Amino acid sequence: MKPSTDEAAKRMQELFMESGAYSEDRVCEIAFHLTDWIDDLFPLADFLENPRAIEGARGIDVIIKHLAHAPNPLHAAA
Repeated sequence: MKPSTDEAAKRMQELFMESGAYSEDRVCEIAFHLTDWIDDLFPLADFLENPRAIEGARGIDVIIKHLAHAPNPLHAAA
């Protein structure tokens, strides 16, 4: 089951703000970039959990979407 993106982003923001080490703008940016590609993450997680459940072009699509979308948001969040 996919978690709520809004709930995950809100909790990330709370954790980072509690640390006192980041500005509110930076915290919002981190949360956005780490949750923006969640729709690509869960199909990949499903594939990794059960690689034989997804076949052919669908499997390739799941992998390519993750490779295409995840690196830039991760880099921006970092």
